[in-house]
Amino acid sequence: MPKKLILIAGLPVFVALAAALPIKAGAGQPDIPFAENKSISLPIDCTPGTDCWLPNYVDADPGAGASDYTGGVRTYDGHKGVDFAIRDRRAMARGVSVLAAAAGVVMAIRDDMPDINFKLLKPKALKGKECGNAVVVRHDADWRTQYCHMREGSIRVRKGQRIKAGTRLGLVGLSGKSEFPHLHFMIFYKGVQVDPFTGRSIKTGDKVGPPLWQAAARARLPYRATNIYHAGFSAEKPRFIAARRGDYRSDKLASPVKTLFVWMDIFGIHNADRLTLRLFGPDGTQQAERRVNMKLKKPRARQFLQFGFKHPRGTWPAGAYRGEMILSRQLSDGLKTYRASRRVTIN
Repeated sequence: MPKKLILIAGLPVFVALAAALPIKAGAGQPDIPFAENKSISLPIDCTPGTDCWLPNYVDADPGAGASDYTGGVRTYDGHKGVDFAIRDRRAMARGVSVLAAAAGVVMAIRDDMPDINFKLLKPKALKGKECGNAVVVRHDADWRTQYCHMREGSIRVRKGQRIKAGTRLGLVGLSGKSEFPHLHFMIFYKGVQVDPFTGRSIKTGDKVGPPLWQAAARARLPYRATNIYHAGFSAEKPRFIAARRGDYRSDKLASPVKTLFVWMDIFGIHNADRLTLRLFGPDGTQQAERRVNMKLKKPRARQFLQFGFKHPRGTWPAGAYRGEMILSRQLSDGLKTYRASRRVTIN
């Protein structure tokens, strides 16, 4: 078993780790020095917008405020990486691979922390271990990447191992200071985190290089201010804990169904957003509609909502139903809409 080293979420101890892991030139360096290439691939094996989402970007404001690289609010003060979230714990159990973003040498790992919502733990349990199970990769003398919140027991690489871009490091998990399964990905230049979308230091805002994503990776990462990333139906009142565990994924419900519930989980919801939910029956006609105007003090990174529909005759007839969800937001340049749709069959 490789020796496990302590990693910290912000990793101010990079110098100490580097000193503990001397790498001789030519013996452990990548074939192409990262400093010449300065480009990274996606650090996760998923399709953004389909089975993974970016709920939080790097906080690009070096001061007390918070803004992402577009000037938007998909971040929070002091957030130092890019989050790649997967749908729920069921997806985590099936396994979503974390991949090396560039060639390099493994500096350090940790692989023995449980996958659990950090709010269920005592604060001291995470002191110095906020990153959870993790891998740190050295790409050259100046550049590092770090991969946090990985699944317990999933790490496949060892300290000192020379790896290629795309090497499977392990699996997405829920370890460390995390509330949902996701990969927290960070890139460092001389020990300071850099926003891969801009190439700027998050400490000073200065440019340290060009945007770091490879063209193919960047094309798969269009900015999305909001995502209706998870939704479905239930015959019982859905609970957000169960939904995020993956309990309501079935597209079939057994009769009789007296109340048909439609639920959704949203990344990036704002005050005054209007949510419209329409329910269509087996013959394609609209059966019901709900409209909600959100009243929030500030934007929320994640919001769970559910609506119940009763049939006027007591139970919903057998057949196929469709739920259509539309989130509308008034912006200075017009109305922006986000849509999702789910189907269910009542047997």
